[in-house]
Amino acid sequence: MPTVDEYLSELRINQPEWVCHQPEFTAETIRRFFSSRVVYYPGACTDGRAIAIFNATKSAYCFVHIDLTTTAQQVSDDLKAGPPQGCNGYTPVVASGISTEIFRRLMRLDMTHPVRDQVPVLKSVFWTILERDQDRADEHGFEYLAFLHIQAEAVWACQNLWSKADVNPFAVVLQDHAWGGNYASFGGEESPLYQAAQRTKYPDLLLVANNTKVWPDYQAVSERTHRVIGQNRLFLSNQTSSQK
Repeated sequence: MPTVDEYLSELRINQPEWVCHQPEFTAETIRRFFSSRVVYYPGACTDGRAIAIFNATKSAYCFVHIDLTTTAQQVSDDLKAGPPQGCNGYTPVVASGISTEIFRRLMRLDMTHPVRDQVPVLKSVFWTILERDQDRADEHGFEYLAFLHIQAEAVWACQNLWSKADVNPFAVVLQDHAWGGNYASFGGEESPLYQAAQRTKYPDLLLVANNTKVWPDYQAVSERTHRVIGQNRLFLSNQTSSQK
């Protein structure tokens, strides 16, 4: 089997003009962003593996991190600080904290939780466009990255986003941290996140960490690859593979 990088490199795409124009967070930007290939990382904290892997292979340039304990201000401060906290080889050229009220309105969020007895939580939102540093070659990754950080309960947020008609999740990173501050794990058949995907849309790909269970209905398409933190393996949705 190929490595994670080898598999994703076969899915390379070109960067469209809209992201190169360094857009602010508007209804039109939202439409373009979620119509693109988007990689979701629930429970991301400040782990940059999704950006590092999918950007280096030029298979995606739009990223959504969802984490209940990591604030918009913390993400903003880390990106401004540069390496090692920031995004390696990139500098923010647009950096905006979005009020939760505006985000709820623009995204048409349903403020009920898919899991009984759980309460939806949305604390802060941060939008940024990152530009590749001039001393970095084209092989480093895309010229621009679009990044949305949502400080929220991840299962509720993902179900809201994936339920939109014009949103088709490209990939989801599954990394369980022994539950940590979450009420449940993200991997495995019993995961509320998997159940949310069943009710909405299956992502095409899962990037699964070594300590995390894969979802049913997915087949391995890469070997385990050590990169960034831990080992990762790609799994393809059976629905996606059957359409090829």
